Amino acid sequence: MNVSRSIMIVVCGLLTTGCAVTFTPDAPVVREAREAGVRIDPVRGEVVNPYLGLRVYPGSRIISNEVDGRESETEFEVAASLRAVYDFFHEQLVASGWRRVDLDVESNEIEAVYVRHGVELELELEHGGRGRFELEIDVD
Repeated sequence: MNVSRSIMIVVCGLLTTGCAVTFTPDAPVVREAREAGVRIDPVRGEVVNPYLGLRVYPGSRIISNEVDGRESETEFEVAASLRAVYDFFHEQLVASGWRRVDLDVESNEIEAVYVRHGVELELELEHGGRGRFELEIDVD
């Protein structure tokens, strides 16, 4: 059995059992899956961006999640403040070695820029009201 097929079976098996799986960006399964072209289901896998390994905010209901390589756009609902949701993602990025170099806070949106090993990441989190959020992540 080749590596990509075995990764797919393991990941699919975990996802269909209802297990909440959290992957870190450096986890061997994520690295091997990316190299093999396997797409990890971020909704069932509890990850909004597989490249970064960002977990969903606790209690969130994912409305949509589009992943394109290292970038992602996620819409979700949760009863939380804009700042609490941003802080949750910020803490994960800092724990993964990202350093924030810019922050712009408005009443309904937070934009931040992070760097790590010469790579730049832009995070935009918008609160659309009634518990609805949109998270956009661009990695250059």
